[in-house]
Amino acid sequence: MSAIKPRVPYERKFSLVHGTARRSRASLQKSTRIIDHFQSMSARQFGWELDLDLTVKVIEVEPPRIIYDRNGQPQTYFPDFRITYNNGDVEIAEVKSAKRRGDPETMAKYRRIGEVCRERGLKFRLVFSDRILREPKRRNVALLHYYLDWPLLESDLQAATDYFDVNSEASIGDMLTALPDLSRPKILALVGRGYLWLNRFKKFDDNALIRLPRNYEENETKVLAVDALGFGRQS
Repeated sequence: MSAIKPRVPYERKFSLVHGTARRSRASLQKSTRIIDHFQSMSARQFGWELDLDLTVKVIEVEPPRIIYDRNGQPQTYFPDFRITYNNGDVEIAEVKSAKRRGDPETMAKYRRIGEVCRERGLKFRLVFSDRILREPKRRNVALLHYYLDWPLLESDLQAATDYFDVNSEASIGDMLTALPDLSRPKILALVGRGYLWLNRFKKFDDNALIRLPRNYEENETKVLAVDALGFGRQS
């Protein structure tokens, strides 16, 4: 008797030109699940952005539903994200197609949901896909998330810190030339973890300017805390 094959969720083809959505899967470091399923590619991309956000503590994808009243009728809302921040704030986030921005019914619905969230002590954010999928930001966020787990040594962080003690900013190409042991994947890993800063709205090529984060420069004592990977990270 042959073994029963596990069920595989059906995924429609995705075309950015025609705006066709599909369910997508990804693993987020800050998620409450090992693997998350997203309603669209835009939602997955937004999840990657949240995973790179140092102010975010926990990400819940497709959290429990919210029951609310609209025009005297009970309604059920299934959020895309529930986000817990380091300062204790909790936010509900919804990702919608940019085509819905001008739809009065959609906007009225989420205005009411926003009111309900605030009444319950929650923040609410409506995010449209054109903000998430714009290039080169979309590709840059995907690159940073891909290299987030790239192996790093304490010496890599120290080399980058020493370099920017002398240089206020530099291009990626200049860094690679001056620090041959610091490869491009390592630089992107340092950016993704918050040790270095790159403008995500510009292409990550050799001419892209890189520097220490502003809050690092403002901290004169440069106090470092030990992160989960075992080397210093700014607090």
